[in-house]
Amino acid sequence: ASLVGSEMCIRDRYLEQVIDFKSEDKNFTPQSLVDKMENTVVPQTVGEYLLKQIEIMKVEKRIGNAKVYRSTYNSLFAFCGNLNISFASIDSAWLRRYETFLRSRENSSNTIGIRFRELRALYNKAIEDNLVHEKNYPFKRFKVARFSKKTSKRACLLYTSPSPRD
Repeated sequence: ASLVGSEMCIRDRYLEQVIDFKSEDKNFTPQSLVDKMENTVVPQTVGEYLLKQIEIMKVEKRIGNAKVYRSTYNSLFAFCGNLNISFASIDSAWLRRYETFLRSRENSSNTIGIRFRELRALYNKAIEDNLVHEKNYPFKRFKVARFSKKTSKRACLLYTSPSPRD
């Protein structure tokens, strides 16, 4: 039985997506392929997803990352009161309010940058996992790089005693 018309187009689109996954060295399952093609968004809150990512990091022995993500979770929780929000509800205006909240708590620019880099990485992963559509991505307009500031070196200098000739 040969494929005709729209059936052939669908098959070609699936094959093209398989090639894309392979070219990006991404693992995929038949279900993740179907989800990607149907662009199915899986309902999960930011809080649930963030806690799940923290647990994955702990299992993978990425304890430092897990701690930073936990700090980001705590900060977001303090800002929102709860994290029963969708990724789609995070837009540029929401990010600006979060920045204002962090500044009101006297966080340094570097700390704010860490929080936003973690949130951006989480958002990117959520897109990859079909929790939110890429069209909702708020970080195209809201640039995180502006938070990086040079800090003065704080390492102790070695003391050298004066030479006997001095």
